[in-house]
Amino acid sequence: MAGRGDPAANGQGGGGGGKKKKEEEREERRGGEERWRRDSRGKTQGNENAKGPAGAQERPEREHNERGGWEGAAELGRCAAVGLEDSDTHPRIADRVELTARLIEECGGEVHRVSTVGSTAVERVLSGVLLGDLVSLYLGVLRGVDPGPVELLERLKRDLAER
Repeated sequence: MAGRGDPAANGQGGGGGGKKKKEEEREERRGGEERWRRDSRGKTQGNENAKGPAGAQERPEREHNERGGWEGAAELGRCAAVGLEDSDTHPRIADRVELTARLIEECGGEVHRVSTVGSTAVERVLSGVLLGDLVSLYLGVLRGVDPGPVELLERLKRDLAER
């Protein structure tokens, strides 16, 4: 069993590349967490502003468990996946996204990909958030719904206040 001082335990020997791989995995997770927060906001804005169903999955669930749901997509009518992509996406994540997009299309779903803009991470996150907000408002316009108050949420608040 490797101990703290053992080179195999800290990625400096005993198989090589362990430290680099762990750093790559940590960077991949960090980027995924930032994107999850941004995507989650887009999902909730779609729910509230467009008054329609929307979903967001955290990786790796998006590329794993959610794939099963797309098998029945064609039976439900028109379904689409919208991917908000970033220029600094880790190559392994980009591969997963590409494979998942292909699978969704093979199952009869549509795939729409949109890229963030900006030269810094903050600019790209903000551009993604702004784009999600604007898309959710436009979807509401297309559906003919007021993006303002969400009656079901207001009703829930009233019901909770009465208890």
